[in-house]
Amino acid sequence: MFKNHKCKNCKIDYDETFTECPRCHHRNESLNRDFKHIQMLSWPKQIGLFAMGLGGFELIAFILSVILVKAGFAKGNEVLANMLLNAIVYLILFVSLLFICNKDIKKLLSSFKSWEPYIAGVVC
Repeated sequence: MFKNHKCKNCKIDYDETFTECPRCHHRNESLNRDFKHIQMLSWPKQIGLFAMGLGGFELIAFILSVILVKAGFAKGNEVLANMLLNAIVYLILFVSLLFICNKDIKKLLSSFKSWEPYIAGVVC
């Protein structure tokens, strides 16, 4: 389905669905317009995002819950302890995801400008 495309600027092969060359960032003029809303990230960032989504939340929650129990914070008001734990875990997870996507944030957020994906999501 996907084939390689040769960059006109630096002559390396890369995936034809990329909006730009990963090495020299030259725009891919031959990009199929069906792929205009795909935002590509480098493979280390994709692995980092996958790992944070797969087990990052659980690992962070486990470590923080052990710390809160050892500190004696959970005694007496478990609801407050759970709320605090969730808030801290989500904050750490959010900052971690921002750190992983540091330079690609503008590119990722720009894909939310168009209304077409929202309509397609509601219809589907």
